[in-house]
Amino acid sequence: MSQTVTPLEEQFHTSSNFKVPSGWNGPIFKIRNDYPTKADGITYSHEVWPTLPGPEVSVISPWLDIDFKDKPLDYAKTVLEYCWEGNRQADFDVWNNKVRNWYHAPWMHASSNGREPLRGITFERPIPAGEFASTQNDALQSWAIGFYNDAGAVTFGQVWANPNAPVWDTDLKFHPGTCVFKLLFTTATEDQVPTMAGAPEWEAVICPPNPNPADVVTSGAVRNESPSYVRLIQVDWAVVDHRSPIGWVFGTWMYNGYMTDESDPWRRLTSVGVMWGSDPNLDQAAVDAGKKPEESWINLEAENLRLGLGGARPSWGYNGRLNGPADNFVSACTSCHSTAESSPPNMVQPGKLVKIKGEAAEVKYGKK
Repeated sequence: MSQTVTPLEEQFHTSSNFKVPSGWNGPIFKIRNDYPTKADGITYSHEVWPTLPGPEVSVISPWLDIDFKDKPLDYAKTVLEYCWEGNRQADFDVWNNKVRNWYHAPWMHASSNGREPLRGITFERPIPAGEFASTQNDALQSWAIGFYNDAGAVTFGQVWANPNAPVWDTDLKFHPGTCVFKLLFTTATEDQVPTMAGAPEWEAVICPPNPNPADVVTSGAVRNESPSYVRLIQVDWAVVDHRSPIGWVFGTWMYNGYMTDESDPWRRLTSVGVMWGSDPNLDQAAVDAGKKPEESWINLEAENLRLGLGGARPSWGYNGRLNGPADNFVSACTSCHSTAESSPPNMVQPGKLVKIKGEAAEVKYGKK
């Protein structure tokens, strides 16, 4: 006798609420949510974690052998190699990764901005016309998908052991060894953003453009009936590292089509930077006095790319902090992902480009 599936269980296992296009013969996204209860090589305890992770964690988390302040680029490269291993060969279908297990976050289908059916990417912050490059005449759509390794997925497994009754512990934390990365795609073409030349492409069910292509698409509710191409612009990552004052280290890479010597387009990536704190004392007065972020490292190569594109974007993140090319420049990695906040009225920055200085207290912006 078959067991009845509850509505919550059905939703928990739903990959997308949007239909696969008629006649489609390519990949179809299937959520991986068979979350583990434990990950190999990690000690679980309710005790306070030590300042430095134990050696058993660094064996499976090679970035923990590197000082992210002294060698941020080496740290970022090590995380990227870990994320690419097995996933690149499987075209980021985690069910086919032969090296290690990766998982998707649950319930990312359950909104108008939720997962589309072919690749599981979700509607993200659009890029207003002219923001990223002087040749960018159109507003760009952005779409993304995230992946969690075993250690990170353990937390999902603890919360969602019973999809009908999720457990929200007051001391719930992601475990040492956790690694998360996100692929972010855009509708940008080479003629609009020169650095996008030769970028990896996916087909996905995205939104139709506005009649005026310079106008921002602000919601993912209306989708095309056929696939469209999106191109890799950014790779975000985050790892638990208790040497960091916030317990995490964040980083982002941008696609760089100028790397013509690299035959694999998925390897044409330039690190934008690494971030391990929000520089909470770096207010506008401090910036005006000449202070710089001390908890973000910005790669000079990426900074030169940004300046060379000639867009209206004044920095990667707020007042010199780190954020990615598709992200909100009046935010930063840690302010988006590591701070509590109330729900913003809109997830996207208004289409109007603004000057940063003097407006932080006057204008409310959404997440990156």
